[in-house]
Amino acid sequence: QRISDPTLRHLMAKMTIEEDPAFTDKYSSEYNCRIEITTNSGEKLVAATANPKGHRNNPLSDSEISGKFRRLAMPTITDRQCDEALDLLWSLETLPNLDEVFDALVV
Repeated sequence: QRISDPTLRHLMAKMTIEEDPAFTDKYSSEYNCRIEITTNSGEKLVAATANPKGHRNNPLSDSEISGKFRRLAMPTITDRQCDEALDLLWSLETLPNLDEVFDALVV
């Protein structure tokens, strides 16, 4: 539904995507991305990265991983379930099986 939202479609129509051969040559050791935005006033804003957060060369901290899990899971599971699931997930190597993890994620 979201992808067919007329407001989003109008914004998408203003976008262009171009391959940068230099970026392609560096793949998969780098996941380069460069975004350039031109504002309504004509100002150009540029952001670029070779290794976005979460890439093996720019890993997330444990705290960032937990936060990301919570942001993605909270619309579906409760705060208490998030706590329980994270406790289990951070100790996977000590669990006899994954039954408790799956049980913690039941909706």
